[in-house]
Amino acid sequence: MATENISPTATHDTTDRFAKAAHEAVDRVATQGARAEERLRTTGDRYGDQSREAVDALTAYIHDHPYAALGWAVAGGFVIGRILGRR
Repeated sequence: MATENISPTATHDTTDRFAKAAHEAVDRVATQGARAEERLRTTGDRYGDQSREAVDALTAYIHDHPYAALGWAVAGGFVIGRILGRR
């Protein structure tokens, strides 16, 4: 048989090298995953802050100009109604 010529030391060395390479690959993937998670969190926080600022600005505009806001709402409803009414 071909397995009789392979020494246990060579098999052990090969297994150790394979295990080391696998661990290094897992570590690289984990590092990349952690970096991607941090980028997503940062981006999410930034867009969350921007959306809160936009809502605050819109609320202030509605408070300061209620009739103009009502006019925009009616116009927007009309446009959406026309678009959906065509279907």
